[in-house]
Amino acid sequence: MRTPDAHEMMRLMSAETPLAPLSEPVYFVMLDERRQKPWLPLFDGAEPPPASVYWRQWDGETAWIINTYIQLKRRGLDVRLSKRLVPGALCVLTYDDAARAGKRMLSWRSYVLCCRMDRARPAYCDEVIVQNRTSVDGPGVHFAPHWPQLSLRPRDDRRGDRFENIVFHGEIENIAPEFRTPEFGAALAAIGVRFVVHPLRQSRIGDAGRDWSQTDAVLAVRGGSEYFRSIKPALKLVNAWQAGCVAFVGPEAGYRDERKTDLDYFEVNNASEALAAMQRLAREPGLYRAMVENGRRRALEHTPDAIAKLWHETLAGVIADGYARWRATGAMARWAAAPMTQARRYLGHKAARRRFWGLLEGRGYQAATAR
Repeated sequence: MRTPDAHEMMRLMSAETPLAPLSEPVYFVMLDERRQKPWLPLFDGAEPPPASVYWRQWDGETAWIINTYIQLKRRGLDVRLSKRLVPGALCVLTYDDAARAGKRMLSWRSYVLCCRMDRARPAYCDEVIVQNRTSVDGPGVHFAPHWPQLSLRPRDDRRGDRFENIVFHGEIENIAPEFRTPEFGAALAAIGVRFVVHPLRQSRIGDAGRDWSQTDAVLAVRGGSEYFRSIKPALKLVNAWQAGCVAFVGPEAGYRDERKTDLDYFEVNNASEALAAMQRLAREPGLYRAMVENGRRRALEHTPDAIAKLWHETLAGVIADGYARWRATGAMARWAAAPMTQARRYLGHKAARRRFWGLLEGRGYQAATAR
């Protein structure tokens, strides 16, 4: 397989290949009125522009609902954006909105597909989408990769094998503490490498986070509990592949699930291992280029076209089958069973949240991510 250059990668990341029709419309639902406001023209039926137009605006919920809607809509599927659950229809919600619907005793009226994100296992739904394969823990749970960063400006091919700038994309408190020390910065400087943090500005991408043209490598070693890291997507690795950069990542399930060869990334547990890997990269001729070329080929598995195809296969396959069985029970039967359904989901929601916070070691979400 020929390795795409930076220009070709940008073209491939913006391709929108049409998909075969779905048998039923799918509603992407956002209940939170505050979150709806920036997207009102789309809710009112405006034809969406390419998702890359909104590169500054994505956060966790909009990436799963608005972005997925746009990506599928622009490939010809009958998907619709809604401010409310549509009774009797197949509806896609995030965990937070599925919980809101469940607490209002509405979730049983629709067939709910819930995007779990970085949350507890959803209970107010019929089926679940998770963001790494290791979180597929039973029937009705399906994997869909996180969409890659849109409008990313790849590394300048003219940099060749230079290894000078390593970047962490995210808030500084989310990187493992030992990588924030002056000693780590000094050790990097001694081998001619500069470490830069590009914060996401409250979960949104700034200009620095978009422009990877001078980035040679990515450091993605998160802090937080082991459980927190186990449910995270492999997005930072995929973005590094797309950008044409080498990745130094932590021992996370999402990264390990993507690994096929030693050229995919360097796994490092701590600052000393990271420094040793960087020194190896500097002293082995050809290794940097081999990893970049391998990463660009791996990125082809994670283009928006590839992810849209997986969404289509899931919606048209196992989700459509489950939805058909649900509809076959009849609206009256579902109404009669609603109190039992609501009680079961309420108890399941409470139990899953207790387990989630316990696995985050009872510190609260933000604190747990920064350990």
